[in-house]
Amino acid sequence: MKQTFLCLVCLIILIVSQNTSAQFPGLGTSEILPVDAAFRFGYLEEDAGITLFWQVQPGYFLYRDKIAVLMDGTEIDLQLAEGRWYLDETFGRVRVLDGYVSTGIPRAIGKVSVHYQGCAERGYCYPPQAEEITSVK
Repeated sequence: MKQTFLCLVCLIILIVSQNTSAQFPGLGTSEILPVDAAFRFGYLEEDAGITLFWQVQPGYFLYRDKIAVLMDGTEIDLQLAEGRWYLDETFGRVRVLDGYVSTGIPRAIGKVSVHYQGCAERGYCYPPQAEEITSVK
């Protein structure tokens, strides 16, 4: 009787966990998103300037001090949110940004190079990333 009851409980747990995974993809999995899915980068070019933005997925973050923009090879100052403190295994206590992250830069003619780096909170860190923007205005 105890074995039958134990088998029934195990079967119920298995069915519930399979249904939960189907209803909530990513829950209970150890899958790490590709970098372009973890940090969806985009920009909006207007007359007043260029807005750069990232949609950082839950469970991921960008290092605040690893975000940089070069205009024709010269780094420009950025106005970024303060972020939150995070104790990183590699870099120690650092500020990180998550959720929706944005900053504005002046409009430029020529190459704009956007650099950033981030990690999954589960410990996987991505190599530094670079996006090239060629302004058309």
